[in-house]
Amino acid sequence: MYKSKFKDDIAIFNQLITEKEAKEILGEDIGSYATHHFGQRYLNSSTIAGLMRILIKKLREKYEID
Repeated sequence: MYKSKFKDDIAIFNQLITEKEAKEILGEDIGSYATHHFGQRYLNSSTIAGLMRILIKKLREKYEID
């Protein structure tokens, strides 16, 4: 779907941000960008993948990486 692996996309950030910082940024976005689907008490895998891509986009903008 995204034509690249998440692990490969975040590799460039390993030296710039800790896992804890990434989770904090992602945690902020969950309330803004994600909702539970009717009948589910959890975020489905597609929603989580989308949130991870939002995180990558925000980090690329923050660290000015193309």
